[in-house]
Amino acid sequence: MRRAMTFRSYSFMLWLILIMCVSSIVTQALNSSLASSKITCLHKERNTLLKLRDEFVLTQPLDDETLSSYPKMKFWKGNECCNWVGVKCNMKTGQVVRLDLSNSWLNGHFRSNSSLFNLHHLQSLNLAYNNFNSSKIPSRFSQLSRLTHLNLSYSHFSGQVPNEITWLNNLVSLDLSANFDYDGGTTGSSSLFIESANFHKNFSQLQVLYLDQVNLSSINPQSLSNLSSLTSLSLINSALQGDFPTNIFLLPNIQVIVLQNNYNLNGFLPTFNSSSNLDTLDLFSTKFSGQIPDSIGNLKSLTYFSVSFCYFTRPIPPSIGNLSKLFYMDFSYNSFSGKVPSTMGNLVNLMYIYLDHAGCTGELPSTLGNLKKLVFLNIVGNEINGKIPPSLVNLTQLTTLSLHYNGLTGELPPGLTNLTKLESLGMSHNALSGSIPSSLFTMPSLSEVQLDENQFTGPLTIHNVTSFNLTSLSLSQNRLSGLIPKSLFKLENLNSLSLHSNNFSGRVELGMFSKLSNLRYLFISNNRFSVTYLDSNSTLPKLFSLGLASCSISSTFPNFLKSQEELQYLDMSNNKIEGEIPNWFINMGVENFYRLNLSHNSLTGWETPQFILPWKLLRILDLSFNKMQGSLVVPPMSTQYFFMSENNISGRIHHRFCYLTELVVFDVSNNRLSGAVPPCLGSLSRELSMLSLKGNNFNGKIPHKFMDGNKLMTLDLSHNQFQDKVPTSLIKCKALEVINLGHNHLSDKFPFWLQNLPKLQVLVLRSNNFSGQIWRPNKIVGNS
Repeated sequence: MRRAMTFRSYSFMLWLILIMCVSSIVTQALNSSLASSKITCLHKERNTLLKLRDEFVLTQPLDDETLSSYPKMKFWKGNECCNWVGVKCNMKTGQVVRLDLSNSWLNGHFRSNSSLFNLHHLQSLNLAYNNFNSSKIPSRFSQLSRLTHLNLSYSHFSGQVPNEITWLNNLVSLDLSANFDYDGGTTGSSSLFIESANFHKNFSQLQVLYLDQVNLSSINPQSLSNLSSLTSLSLINSALQGDFPTNIFLLPNIQVIVLQNNYNLNGFLPTFNSSSNLDTLDLFSTKFSGQIPDSIGNLKSLTYFSVSFCYFTRPIPPSIGNLSKLFYMDFSYNSFSGKVPSTMGNLVNLMYIYLDHAGCTGELPSTLGNLKKLVFLNIVGNEINGKIPPSLVNLTQLTTLSLHYNGLTGELPPGLTNLTKLESLGMSHNALSGSIPSSLFTMPSLSEVQLDENQFTGPLTIHNVTSFNLTSLSLSQNRLSGLIPKSLFKLENLNSLSLHSNNFSGRVELGMFSKLSNLRYLFISNNRFSVTYLDSNSTLPKLFSLGLASCSISSTFPNFLKSQEELQYLDMSNNKIEGEIPNWFINMGVENFYRLNLSHNSLTGWETPQFILPWKLLRILDLSFNKMQGSLVVPPMSTQYFFMSENNISGRIHHRFCYLTELVVFDVSNNRLSGAVPPCLGSLSRELSMLSLKGNNFNGKIPHKFMDGNKLMTLDLSHNQFQDKVPTSLIKCKALEVINLGHNHLSDKFPFWLQNLPKLQVLVLRSNNFSGQIWRPNKIVGNS
């Protein structure tokens, strides 16, 4: 009994002692925690931060539209710097170990002796998205030897990245991306560059390396293979050139490889391991070539895959169907062959497919209808044939369907209205036939329809218009017939309407288009209807482009154009417009016109004779096949295509034509022009491809100056009164295909040396005074 009492007493005492010990430990822990929570930053560190603040001006960026940035240093107040915005301290020592001043409005020169370099215990530093005014990156960053994370991106640093950066051998993450030299525009050029061949040398722990837009042209890509710890590598637009090391694709922890816009970077894809964790692979606009290996199917973690604008060949492997996590795929602008693999239908997480200009052939697989998450499908510019798979109407999340420039046949699949989220439907430049379903205009989200250059027939029927979001409708170059339906004018949000080159008939009252107040582009040329403008109370919307060619418009110069002061493009060719071009029209287009076609009418001249046309931006002027009289008007210096043939223009070619250095085509044939031709005419522009002066009364010498490297393809000086010799400088015109010098008064030995023009196909020399041998084989004559 006593033993029992003694044991119990002893047990109780042990239990009591244990409780006291635990209580003491807990009390000490609480006291320690409380003490650590009250730790203050070191006075020296606080002063250093305040000095750093004084080194910069706080200026809100002009492009800060999202208001995502704010002046963090502005809120650095009080003694407890460890609680300041962007500052983190070691809670035991009070030393600053992390400084995040990204998006902080910092503006000013970054000093080489900045107080920043006195924060010797920094482990993480982020200065991204500030403006250091093209400062050099100071070499003293190397003093921050404890740094594991350094981000200097988007902060307007410039010059060479100091070699001393490589001394930071504890770095796990380095981002120097996108430091630009801005020229006042919206684009900039790379302002940072790396020249050290040993840049990679001490980065054995580096996992994340972002050097987007940093010039790496002096770096051998093979040196990157030593970065064995990499998980993420991004070198966008870095002028990297040479052969990219394939072993980087096989690093055990690599997850992200982005090499886009390194235009001279060569490479091949390796045989991938099934253990790969690669998530993102972006080779856009590089010189990677070869084939996509079958082992691509081993990349089970891949979500983003872009090889667009590369040089890949051979068929896309069926193993692509194993990439079950893929949501973005871009294979556009390559030279693949064969069909789109049916296994692509296994990629149920795909949201974006770009196969435009990829070289694919054959029919589209019906399995594409399995991709229920697909938002964007672009298979433009291939050799796809056959019918559109009916299964595509199952893609209910689709917003964009682009199948332009293929060989698709048959009708539009029934059930397109299932695609209630479809915004853009593009199937132009195919061989689709049948009628255009009226239900197309009931799709609630549809904003763009492009079905031009197909073989659609029948009337355009529009019932129950509910596509009120439709802004662009292009049905041109089909075989549509009948009247333009009045219900078309209920599509009141239309911005662009193109119905040209069909078989529509009847009469179109132009005033009807006044109902489409948002319309800016209207093309109804080359149909079988006539266009009238009878309603003087209606006003056309302010158009940028207007096509009314072959619309049976019969009148003097149309007054309805008076309200179109924003017009940039106008085609009213092949009508019956008579009389003079009025002054109000000339003044209307001064700031806007870039293309004007009034050819094949009965225009006689200008209300007020013009010497130099005032249209500052004009690129194309076509007044051919009219009855224009008077002297030859000089177009603006911006003009590239000048057509004035088949008129009654007289006088000389003014020497001011010598200033038209952008000319591609100059055609004044079949007029009544005379006199000597300005000697400069043969060397107006390196871009000049056609020079036609035929059927006039020009005399004197043929222009004898032709530029080296010119692009002249057609030279027609026939039916004039040119004299003297054929200029031997024509031998410089290596692109010449047609030379017509017939029916002149040339007197020369036969120009046998023209045989040396490599592309010459047509040579006309009849009705001149040539003599001597016609052919002298193996004799090459240059310019003399």
